[in-house]
Amino acid sequence: MDERTAEELRAALTALASPGRSGPEVAAALDRVEALARELPDNAPAQLRHFLERRSYVKALEWLEARAKT
Repeated sequence: MDERTAEELRAALTALASPGRSGPEVAAALDRVEALARELPDNAPAQLRHFLERRSYVKALEWLEARAKT
């Protein structure tokens, strides 16, 4: 998975998890997360795929943030 895809997914998950968002903002962020999850390349990490398939978005965001720190 390339860095651009990881960053886009991280940004969408962050927007989804941000407090104070309106209904339409949450829906747009969720749509973006789901679209990016469907477009993940074959080489995407299995654990990230698992989190996204199970809609464990907080865990997916934590996984991406930990990866970004390394």
